[in-house]
Amino acid sequence: MSTPRRFLVDKIPTERMAITLSSEESHHAIKVLRLTEGDSVFAVDGKGSGVLGVIQIHKGSKSEVKIAATAAATKESPGSVIPVHITMAILKGDAMDFAIEKCVELGIESITPVVTDHTVVQIKKKGSESFQSRFQNISDQSLKQCERLTRMVVHPPMSLEEQLSKLSDVTVFWLSERAENGKTLSKTVLETSLPLHILSGPEGGWSKLEQELLIRSKNIIPVSLSPLILRGETSVIAAAAIAGETLRSKLR
Repeated sequence: MSTPRRFLVDKIPTERMAITLSSEESHHAIKVLRLTEGDSVFAVDGKGSGVLGVIQIHKGSKSEVKIAATAAATKESPGSVIPVHITMAILKGDAMDFAIEKCVELGIESITPVVTDHTVVQIKKKGSESFQSRFQNISDQSLKQCERLTRMVVHPPMSLEEQLSKLSDVTVFWLSERAENGKTLSKTVLETSLPLHILSGPEGGWSKLEQELLIRSKNIIPVSLSPLILRGETSVIAAAAIAGETLRSKLR
């Protein structure tokens, strides 16, 4: 028996109250997956709940796809999502998509993409909202694939300076290959209060001005992941894995 396909819904359906899928999810269900009336599916609200259900197709001038529940709703398993927020420099091409996907799978709560002096991607051409929508869609598709029930929120891309201003009242752990204080991410996770804030850099590294800004900021603590130079996506994924496993062990 195959695993039921997953769909994002605004709220969890019940046996008495079916929920209508969005036009995008409806198109995917009928045109791409070729689902038909009565097929088993799993509805996810992105807020920590999910339920097994069946497809209902209401035909008219435009087919409307609904899901009706066939079982009781389930909740996200404890430890699936961890209180970690990653501020990451926007990476080019598939590297950004890959990093977002893996952050979802590793249970990260949210990410904020930032524009840096060495950012190659031209955010201004299409606008911040366009990139946020695309990044959130990648996150949502990964959510369905890994059977997570809570969305990983992708905030609108912004400048590094703007994001650091928003984080001025919290401790931020800066993933730095040049960290000379002997601190590692795994050790600092055990010593800090939650939620945890992590900052990951761009391809080509930080500019001199950005490095000076980070060093001047008293709330930003450099930590090491490896004695080697890591690619941008490797750094983000490694940090997510280390923080996730360490926090889960701490919370057990």
